[in-house]
Amino acid sequence: MPRVVPSQVVSLIDQLFPQYRAGTTNRNLWYNQVWERCYGLQAVLDLTDQIPSSLIILNDQDYSVLVSSIAAIRNVMKNPKKYGAGFSIDLGPIEEFGNVNPIALLHDLLSKCPDESPSPGTAELSFISDQALRESLRNDIDTIHRALSNSEWKGATVLAGSVVEALLLWALQQKTSMEITGAVNVLVTNRTLSRNPALGWRKTSAI
Repeated sequence: MPRVVPSQVVSLIDQLFPQYRAGTTNRNLWYNQVWERCYGLQAVLDLTDQIPSSLIILNDQDYSVLVSSIAAIRNVMKNPKKYGAGFSIDLGPIEEFGNVNPIALLHDLLSKCPDESPSPGTAELSFISDQALRESLRNDIDTIHRALSNSEWKGATVLAGSVVEALLLWALQQKTSMEITGAVNVLVTNRTLSRNPALGWRKTSAI
């Protein structure tokens, strides 16, 4: 099953409920729809439920609004109102949260969430002080774990190689030029290296 990310739900809301896009002036309007046409709301709920919890990164207040918005949508979906021979839903704005419709609130809050974030079990890499690099590598490592669990061997191998390369480069950047030169000289002396890389490639005569 494809991995669902917050931006996917945001895009779906933009497509199905353009009246509640960010910046519109009618985000406090009620949403009224006959029951047979409520597949859009159900799709939004289903996709939202499939977003990994590690991607819902919000402060306490925003998370409370998110849960309340989902609850409001779910409640009207479970309790449609009977009108004549059919049923419909009436989804009104939440007065306590700026008098904004729950669909618009859900849109705004999921827009704040990232599409990539490592799972809690991913190595912290706390020894790397550069936050941007640390988060990027953790995201890559988490992707490797998912690829392995899906038997995507080639993708996991290629990405793992790039992570190892990045870690080696980071480790070298922590050393002074004197330390690097000394280490190279030792490797050349004990013949682990056949030449000093700083001297460049030696020209060889054509065969």
